[in-house]
Amino acid sequence: SNEELLQWWIQRERESVSYTLFPDDGSISNNVPEALASYISPRAELFCSLIRSVQLKASTLTSPGIYLREVAVPLCSQFVDALHETSVDLRNRLIRNDNKPQQQQQSSTRYGEMVDSEKKRIVSNINEWIEIINGTQLASEILLSSDRAVSSQSDHDLGRFGRSLERLVEVMIDEFASAFVETTLMEH
Repeated sequence: SNEELLQWWIQRERESVSYTLFPDDGSISNNVPEALASYISPRAELFCSLIRSVQLKASTLTSPGIYLREVAVPLCSQFVDALHETSVDLRNRLIRNDNKPQQQQQSSTRYGEMVDSEKKRIVSNINEWIEIINGTQLASEILLSSDRAVSSQSDHDLGRFGRSLERLVEVMIDEFASAFVETTLMEH
């Protein structure tokens, strides 16, 4: 039912917030798989909160352009730089093939353990790709939302940035698919 779905979603959000703010306090219940804690990267969630706050603050100014240029634009640039670094790191970790030394493959017990660790590494990487892609999509939606309070050239620039993030999502999906096929499916 809708109520059950809402309760599940609220629980995931509570866990995500708690884990993001206090990762070592043990507040996430042990019976929830780690992969369900968040499907949006904490960095993207923070960016969305900050950029929305900046937009609302700018709406109170008579000339918001300089504020948006000096605050929002650098924030957006840093976000894209961080996305680039993270996606390059995720791709490199996905295609890394150094977990399969020949001598370990000859021992079936160690090979079985290695296969399990390899599966965990791949699942973890996929979950991180999901988080970064979903977070980037959320950020583009925030920047493109029609209820923006400001209507200045700088705000239109933020809208263009939102459209760029939409295209970046497509590129990240393609990059993930390419790396996944290249390494995972071809090896198996």
